[in-house]
Amino acid sequence: MINYLIESTICLVVFYGLYVFLFRKETFFQRNRYYLVFAPILSFMLPLFSFAITGANGMSELTLPEFNTGDPIAEAENGFNLFTAILGGYGIVSLILFGKLLKQTSQILRLIKNARREEKQGYTLIFTEGEMPAFSFFNYLFWNNKADLSEEEQDKILKHELAHIKDRHTIDLFLFEFLKIIFWFHPLVYLFKRELVDQHEFIADAFVLKNSDQKSYTRLIVNSLFKELHLNVVHSFNQSPIKKRIIMIQKTKTPAYWGIKNLLMLPVLAILFVAFACNTNIGELSDQEEIALKNKLEVKPGKDGIYDIVEVNAKPEGDFEGFYSFLKTNMKYPNQAKKMGIEGKVYVQFVIDENGNLGDFNVLKGIGAGCDKEAVRVIKASPAWTPAIADNMSVKQRIVLPVNFKLH
Repeated sequence: MINYLIESTICLVVFYGLYVFLFRKETFFQRNRYYLVFAPILSFMLPLFSFAITGANGMSELTLPEFNTGDPIAEAENGFNLFTAILGGYGIVSLILFGKLLKQTSQILRLIKNARREEKQGYTLIFTEGEMPAFSFFNYLFWNNKADLSEEEQDKILKHELAHIKDRHTIDLFLFEFLKIIFWFHPLVYLFKRELVDQHEFIADAFVLKNSDQKSYTRLIVNSLFKELHLNVVHSFNQSPIKKRIIMIQKTKTPAYWGIKNLLMLPVLAILFVAFACNTNIGELSDQEEIALKNKLEVKPGKDGIYDIVEVNAKPEGDFEGFYSFLKTNMKYPNQAKKMGIEGKVYVQFVIDENGNLGDFNVLKGIGAGCDKEAVRVIKASPAWTPAIADNMSVKQRIVLPVNFKLH
């Protein structure tokens, strides 16, 4: 869990920094909108994927089936478990936020049910009778029919809210409300939503300005007497900070060729993908792949006298079933890892010598909190192996073994 939060946070920081320094000041509002919607989703999804990439050195790997190591939710002797307490607190806050979202949505639905309405082409007009300002919610446009506005002003505000409806901005807002319910503790989620709401307003303002002059529309925004709504899933005419909107209204359009900066996303995605979703140089070969690889690579020792590719792989005495059974019986989930909620794979590299003894242990990729040491300890204590065969003699072979620590 800790590893996942660290990796997802790094992705969020990279994507947010890229947006702030390269995209935020540009007038590609729709591009920015989609970026702000999908960047957090990618950030939270990338660390969940794991793809193995076999390195060119043909390193053999024996993949250990997943197994539970000890009782991950056992309470400490004093009857208090920090991880359980944190998980409980997290759940309570998430439930509160979910209840708040339900309450806000139900308020709007009651208003839709009880208020006077008028069906229009592509949307439904709901009259608020002066009790609420103009705002949009999915295909519903809530209209303050008591507001003291000229026909021209009404037309501009109407077009602004219709732009929100046409682009389905409410779906974006609901997406972020659910992200906040799950990741309420993460400040970057709130920053992404704030930026997204700004882009929604810029998009709507640009739609109005297609058939209106800047001066009169800017004056309407500044002089607007509408009150801001405290509903997180709706769009109100003056909900976005006025200063930002005016700056963007008066800003010269970004030249089309600046869109080439979008290509910067490709190397960024590639780097994050390799860093968090791929295990480079640690891959599992199928029997067919291993045979093909051996036909391409010469069977010979490296500079250290250790083979990576052999004619007959080393294997545990009694075969792998007994070896896995030994690991399952002896592997214990470290208390520190349980309390911190840490889980993941520890990649242990070791060498089987000519006599079948295990040695030269090295953790290629670990998760800390005692898991790395525990994996090495148990593998080191395992029974001897049958050595690898190359050139009709017993040789040293390098093995990589992934040990999966997983909480229930």
